Amino acid sequence: DLHLSLRRQRQMCIRDRGLDLKSKLELCSKAIEHAEKAISLDDNLAEAHIVLSQGIMEKVFEPSLDSERKENQEKFFKHTDKAYSLDPDNPDAIMAKGIQNYLSQDVERFMEFMQKAIDVNPNHPRSLQMFSMSLMRQEKYDEAIDCVKKAIEIDPVGRMEWEGWLIFCYISKKDLDNALNSINRTIQDAPHNLSLIHI
Repeated sequence: DLHLSLRRQRQMCIRDRGLDLKSKLELCSKAIEHAEKAISLDDNLAEAHIVLSQGIMEKVFEPSLDSERKENQEKFFKHTDKAYSLDPDNPDAIMAKGIQNYLSQDVERFMEFMQKAIDVNPNHPRSLQMFSMSLMRQEKYDEAIDCVKKAIEIDPVGRMEWEGWLIFCYISKKDLDNALNSINRTIQDAPHNLSLIHI
């Protein structure tokens, strides 16, 4: 089933936080390739455009790919717009639109889309994580932390990713004890994840 296959590709692309950079980019490239094939068969598959935009988004935010950023960002915008036009109530499409506004430096619209994603599905882990970003911008650290903890509770399999964000919530709040506890939990779960050394 094409939809199930696309869902798997999306999960692979967004669950790559513990991987080294090369593996992460390879995983995203596979997801992008898979989504592009699906789009060539049916351009009206919102899920395919979502997978494609999420894979490209990883490349947009990757510093080592700065030379490709403009091209990747244009592609991200194109597929985000298409995904949202096809399924405006899909939390992942809504969040992609929010990130599009963030990249366009329209923070107010970014925060509106994050709120909309939560309104559409208050139990969507990625929406909770992204909504916590808008709460942190408003210095509502405790609420942001509660959102991330709820994401962990809903999706314990993705805990390492959510825990990584929780670290930044605690650091922003200047709660270093809890930040260190989160770092220690993450290291226990993924001792090979060298990205934590840079925190």
